[in-house]
Amino acid sequence: MKLLFLGTGGSEVKLVPECEVTGEYRRATSMLIDENVVVDLGIQSFDFATKLGAKTDGITDIFLSHTHRDHYMKQALLGYLSVAKCKIDLWCPEVSAQAIAQSLSEEELEKVTVHPVKPLDRWEAGGLSILALPANHTDPNTVHYVFEKDGKRLYYGLDGMWFAPLEWRWLFRGAPLDAAIIDATFVCENPRRFGKLDGHNNIITLPAIRDFMRATGVARPDTVLLASHVAPQPDEAEEWFRRLEEMGYLPTYDGFVFEV
Repeated sequence: MKLLFLGTGGSEVKLVPECEVTGEYRRATSMLIDENVVVDLGIQSFDFATKLGAKTDGITDIFLSHTHRDHYMKQALLGYLSVAKCKIDLWCPEVSAQAIAQSLSEEELEKVTVHPVKPLDRWEAGGLSILALPANHTDPNTVHYVFEKDGKRLYYGLDGMWFAPLEWRWLFRGAPLDAAIIDATFVCENPRRFGKLDGHNNIITLPAIRDFMRATGVARPDTVLLASHVAPQPDEAEEWFRRLEEMGYLPTYDGFVFEV
């Protein structure tokens, strides 16, 4: 699986079009898998993918973790629909599916099929095998995903602090992960400010997650832990990279490419 990170910013990102993104500004959450699958639809997703030369007309499937505005904007979805060569399958939490479908016109619905997703659903789409898992996030309808292809397993766990009990049970039962994308929203925050840290990981939980995943066999010693969804200001970027690397995480950034 080839991953292209289209947006690695945390919950403090500004929801502006791609043309307004300058300097070290981090875009809202989005990722491309193997040129045909999009995960989360931050507002700049389509424009930035186009800017990077991705084949945006070949998207077959889109997966949403939840519909907080830094993970889903209709504007980004319409961008992909505008160039799609085939009807796109959009997979999203069950509670959001009807609302998204109702927000689209009849013409738009001819280009996309909205599928409701429940935790523990398993299916195949876009050349991947998928398992949806419940997330420990402020939005109780948030789901995380395990994507599998060619014997490789990728965990996508953005927006959530630690693991939901049922999520952990299923991760523990499965084969070890080859890579895991972990929420690192407040890696540069003072850990005493837990009132602000609700629903996201921080510099206290990140080392514990690393150790727990390895100790239980969910992650092997060579499993790559990728950190994303970060909220530091641009002048904190150097400190953010340093802390994550010291904790054994691979920092991501907008435009970052990784092969699982």
